[in-house]
Amino acid sequence: MGRTLLPVAFDFDFEVDSDFDVDSDSDSDSDFDSDFEVDFDSDFEVDFDSNCTIKFREFASLEIDMATATITPDQNAVIAEIFIAAPPARVFQAISDPAQLPKWWGQSDLYQVTKSTMDVRPGGKWRSEGVGADGQSFYVEGEYLEVDPPRLLVHTWVGSYEGPHAKKTIVRWQLEPHSVHGLHPSGPKKSGTGTLVRVRQEGFAGNLESATSHGDGWKRVLGWLEAFVENPSNQPTT
Repeated sequence: MGRTLLPVAFDFDFEVDSDFDVDSDSDSDSDFDSDFEVDFDSDFEVDFDSNCTIKFREFASLEIDMATATITPDQNAVIAEIFIAAPPARVFQAISDPAQLPKWWGQSDLYQVTKSTMDVRPGGKWRSEGVGADGQSFYVEGEYLEVDPPRLLVHTWVGSYEGPHAKKTIVRWQLEPHSVHGLHPSGPKKSGTGTLVRVRQEGFAGNLESATSHGDGWKRVLGWLEAFVENPSNQPTT
């Protein structure tokens, strides 16, 4: 899954020993851990205080490697997030257009949505059908509860893969615009507006196994969505 550049400006302190060298070249970068990397875009100023603490502030690019998913403390909901280098209107199209959704939701070695129907209005029905890697067919369906393009889409969710006693859950898509600079050179926007996509699925009622499984699933789904939307060849024709 591709990395996303998210511009942030922040202060942070760290202590240094007597052997520490400071190089304020414009190409300086700092690796904090395996999860993210901060690349400095220009020179930065370093000030030493009496405790030999380095303090500096810089506009940096934060690289997020993949979607994240967390389970709420009551184990009733999963919250998944990803940053996509495209405006909310483009992301909303991809999740609400029945012609586009089968093009990105799935992969051959897991499962693939093959058909979608959507009546995108409060009270309207939706249904996605597909096939798993084992050849077994499945469907997911529900009803739209809130529709506010391009910021919000809320619907119920019932999956055939959970058997005859599948529990109805509620999925809430929130698309938050972010003004950004220096997005993926290969993406649809080098600068402009990107989208923080937040998906909340609730109604697991303490079923940790189901919540965990769906959290893993949403990380994959958001990764597929990111790859599809950021590919210029997938831009809809007008």
